[in-house]
Amino acid sequence: MNILIITPFYAPAYAYGGIVAVAESHARELSKRGYTVTVATTDVLDAASRHPVSHEWRDRVEIFRFSNVSNRLANRYNLYLPRGFSRWLREHISRYDAIFIHDVYTMLTLWGARLARQHRIPYFLVPHGALSPVRIRMRHMRIKRLLLRMSESIFSAAECVLALHAQEAKEVKTISSRARVTIFPNAIDPDTIPDIDRARARWSLDIGTDVRIVGFLGRIHPVKGLDIALSAFARLDHERHVWQFHIVGPDDPAERTRLENLAESLDITKKIVWHPSAFGEKKYAYLRAFDVLILSSYSEGLPMAVVESLAVGTPAVVSSACNMPEIDKTGAGIVCDSPAPEEYARAIERIFQDIESYRDCARLLASASFSLQHSIDALAELIRDSVSPR
Repeated sequence: MNILIITPFYAPAYAYGGIVAVAESHARELSKRGYTVTVATTDVLDAASRHPVSHEWRDRVEIFRFSNVSNRLANRYNLYLPRGFSRWLREHISRYDAIFIHDVYTMLTLWGARLARQHRIPYFLVPHGALSPVRIRMRHMRIKRLLLRMSESIFSAAECVLALHAQEAKEVKTISSRARVTIFPNAIDPDTIPDIDRARARWSLDIGTDVRIVGFLGRIHPVKGLDIALSAFARLDHERHVWQFHIVGPDDPAERTRLENLAESLDITKKIVWHPSAFGEKKYAYLRAFDVLILSSYSEGLPMAVVESLAVGTPAVVSSACNMPEIDKTGAGIVCDSPAPEEYARAIERIFQDIESYRDCARLLASASFSLQHSIDALAELIRDSVSPR
């Protein structure tokens, strides 16, 4: 069976967040199970560069990358305008039995869904948390609302919309009451996690073993709520313990400046350590080196950084906007219901009172609820139930 995955960004463009890792894992694992998988994407790599290879094979997946008219427009304004993509899609779409379309606010989604309907090919839409009201208001609100008004038929005609959680399923229904929705959370393959203990991870990153580490891993972006996290960090007991806050991720220069000014006003500048983006083994080394991951985000789909943190045994303190109530219920961390920094500070201090128990619960939750193999089993069943080989 031939599967096409349409996404505005694909591996190794990990600077674009969790969507890249999710799309890559779906493609790789479906290929392992005998599906013939093709990815059609654009050439974005990060804010400053493009991927130089337009056609390649990666993990037995064939990848076609189409050059954007402007890398800056794609990165800053979500204007993915890949040259030749629509023509290629018109010429090749009839080869595919099913199509997965990742993200919502791009021309790739509109072109892919329209042609799939014309050729009567079932397609699955994966919004990745893009329908959250906070996300809609955060950037380019008018453009997003216009695209959503144009997208009602795209949602209703989809074979299925894969929602990350129950709240996103409700958000899909506000776009189209006729849309068919299933809950499909993000997942992780434990075989991809390097075996590295906490002491060795800290040694490799030149972090002392006697320091309490709060960590963040993700895009430096206003939606991530790092202002809350910094204010919470400032409220920790710095008299009794040595603390550091390590922030790992690609810079938004304006947001980085804003956060540095906030840190200075809170008198914690010397305790904040900034790191560039980290991927692969180094990413997991950071997550393992952290004592606690914090994600005080204003809006999320289902954050891969948190799933990966739990998988290496690092508990998480997260906002309710992360849509992971099971963290609280299983003792894998703490969910904060308000944006009050003091609530996050109390949560971090609480975890240190019984940190080994939280670490054990984090691993258990990741293996029980976010297993990639269980996820791909469900995805394959969804394809079998919805698609007849052509």
